[in-house]
Amino acid sequence: MNSFNLISKSIFAIVFAITLSFTSFTSAFADEDNMIATVEALPNSTKFVLTFDNEKQEKLKVKIYDADFKLVFSEALGKNAQIQRIYDMTAIGEGTYTVLIKGETYNEKRTVTVKGALKNNFIATFSPEATNKKVFASVENNKGTVKLTLTDLEGNILYEETISEENQERTLNLEKLEKGTYFLQIIGQDKSSYETYYID
Repeated sequence: MNSFNLISKSIFAIVFAITLSFTSFTSAFADEDNMIATVEALPNSTKFVLTFDNEKQEKLKVKIYDADFKLVFSEALGKNAQIQRIYDMTAIGEGTYTVLIKGETYNEKRTVTVKGALKNNFIATFSPEATNKKVFASVENNKGTVKLTLTDLEGNILYEETISEENQERTLNLEKLEKGTYFLQIIGQDKSSYETYYID
């Protein structure tokens, strides 16, 4: 079995087929605005949805290409008037894909970019302002390691700590700092959060 067949079988498609009647419409690489075919990435997922109004009820073929325009999946569809499919690209990975839908008269092309869920979607909380020159920061749902840093307006690091616990709280005393603007940050692999404080 060649590698293309292996890849093709690893792409899971869920089919919803609804037979409806529509007035005819022809397209040759139709404009996105015509909305004959639409593709939409599912949030935080390597899946995307293809919806196609097969108004002429033609036999269709769908081909999916990666960013290098290498064919990664191909399938034939029936004559249903409206077709909706969910394609899971997890086995191939994140990226931009080109989808071609061809029939006797249809020739549609769409592109879609899929990106998986955040690997460490932690929750960061900060005190809204310095109280008695003290600030508070906490991290919840930490699934890896994050850094807690305090920097001044010039980017100088005044405090830095690596946190690996799932839930952690810290209170920092800023009373020895000079008057000015400071940034308290929690930095992870996929995202970062910060709060700005002014010490007078």
